[in-house]
Amino acid sequence: MSDYKFVFFLLILSSLISSQVSFAINGKEETQETTNGVSYLHIPTRHMNITNDLGEGITLTIHCKSKDDDLGQHDLAFHSSFTWHFKANLFIDNTLFYCYMFWNGVSGSFDVFREGRDKGRCAERCWWSIRTDGAFSLNTYGGWDLMYKW
Repeated sequence: MSDYKFVFFLLILSSLISSQVSFAINGKEETQETTNGVSYLHIPTRHMNITNDLGEGITLTIHCKSKDDDLGQHDLAFHSSFTWHFKANLFIDNTLFYCYMFWNGVSGSFDVFREGRDKGRCAERCWWSIRTDGAFSLNTYGGWDLMYKW
């Protein structure tokens, strides 16, 4: 009889968890309070920005994607940006966006968001500056870190 109680308990618990997750995802706000007023669920929205800082007259072509989303190819004029936003995987730190970039015969493929590396570095916003010497990412102190060389 105790096995049945345990299975029943697991069913009730899983339905409560799934209803809270569903409520948080479908609700108007990103953070939603549960019915008991104690627990919170927060799924942050990540905002990505990649800017062409290669120089006047140089077009940067980028094609960004994840396992689930192909964001297409985009041609960026000098000082133009490509932006998008997404919600990272809730339970597993495996969200990954990468971009193939090329300009004037130079090319490279870079991870522009990798959950394990970036969840603290770009908690809400990830800013990238693409320059002739590489791909730079804005750090938490307001400076630029060279992340990838061409």
